[in-house]
Amino acid sequence: QGRPVNVHVEAQTPYSGKAGMNGVKGGLGRLNLMTGSTLSFSVSVKDAETGERINVGSLPMTFLDLDEGRGGSGRTTVSACNAERFMLNPTELVTGEVNGCPSVTSSTAGTAKDNPASVEGALADPVAKMRVATFVAQADVENKYAVSINIGQGWKYRGVLFSISAGVACAEGNLPGSCQEALAVEEEVRQPRVSRGGGKGAKEGK
Repeated sequence: QGRPVNVHVEAQTPYSGKAGMNGVKGGLGRLNLMTGSTLSFSVSVKDAETGERINVGSLPMTFLDLDEGRGGSGRTTVSACNAERFMLNPTELVTGEVNGCPSVTSSTAGTAKDNPASVEGALADPVAKMRVATFVAQADVENKYAVSINIGQGWKYRGVLFSISAGVACAEGNLPGSCQEALAVEEEVRQPRVSRGGGKGAKEGK
């Protein structure tokens, strides 16, 4: 508690995208993926001095601006294993499962002009907030959190924005037992350095 930490994102499958576009944009993490590709990756919280992975318990990960191109091109699906899934009500996102892990999928076209600059900004916008999903995940035995992003067939590349933030998981009227723990983790890693490697809330089931 109270020690500096880094957030590491490490690819677990071959990566296709513009690697130079990955990193931190303002207060948000950003991943750039080629359309028609899938990336499975792990998120881990590490001690900034020792590099040791830390089990922080319930890790909140909020994904923003989950939209797509015209005609459903570049449709975006995000899944997280061993996690609870949350969206606002109403939402534009479609729920499902990927290999037994809860997922959300975009359903509406968007443009770069409507990209949010922060979680708070997205939740304050009547359109952007319907494209936000939060996963509150538990670590595996290696203190890693498993996430996957699929970008459907389309034109060129799409960016995915995320934050280690409780986001909509702790919205009014939606306060699960993991909420306070998730908020504590968010505070601990509020301004992480992302390391690149190889309305009322509606809770959905694991």
